[in-house]
Amino acid sequence: MNNITGFLIRIIISAVILFALISKTDCIDIKTLGGTILTVSIISFFNALIRPGFSLFKIPLKNSLYLIFSILAVNIIISFILINILPGITVIFNSSLLGVLIFFVLLNATLNKFIEDR
Repeated sequence: MNNITGFLIRIIISAVILFALISKTDCIDIKTLGGTILTVSIISFFNALIRPGFSLFKIPLKNSLYLIFSILAVNIIISFILINILPGITVIFNSSLLGVLIFFVLLNATLNKFIEDR
């Protein structure tokens, strides 16, 4: 049970902050609450999988550049997949979207760096 604690904490913190970001910005519009919760939970789950993926492939987390670019790539890929699959998601590409993306990537890099799987 203790092996999954850090993983779940990273998912919950990431999901709550992403939910707040989506609800407060005008660049991402998701029509329903269920769609928002599903989107947030999927993105947070894949962001939390990055740390176990690094340890699976024996990549040290000391190099933060690998971590930041892998989180950025995961967020962009998963976001585009969800935009195409889930109905009711509208994204306006502007500077506030870039700010949300940078903030969320740095937040997840910090979470993955400091919250360990026990």
